[in-house]
Amino acid sequence: MARCSAGPCDTVFWDTREQREYDGATPYGEHRGGHIPGAAHVWFADLTDPRGMLLPQDQLRAILEAAGITPDHSIIAYCTGGVRSGFAVAVLRSLGYPRATNYDGGMWEWSSDKRHPLE
Repeated sequence: MARCSAGPCDTVFWDTREQREYDGATPYGEHRGGHIPGAAHVWFADLTDPRGMLLPQDQLRAILEAAGITPDHSIIAYCTGGVRSGFAVAVLRSLGYPRATNYDGGMWEWSSDKRHPLE
């Protein structure tokens, strides 16, 4: 399950980027690579079928819940600059996640401050 950097909490950070970005690649000019400590990872495109259409709601819920992204948490979705995570938040809202928000500064902002930890 995703966790806050200090242990379990009410907030889950959701990294919506590709696996290579989560693992540390910086293809879009991020200052540093990696991910927010404890962030859940589900690439936003994994929520769609090969034609780019959203998966059925039961499949979406199963994917998200397997990653610890559940409606009883505050979910902060992020990517590099807020576009992919914005899509993810729209999906969450359509599924009835009441506390889903987009960190639109994303990794560009987070990675630029060396006080912000990365894994």
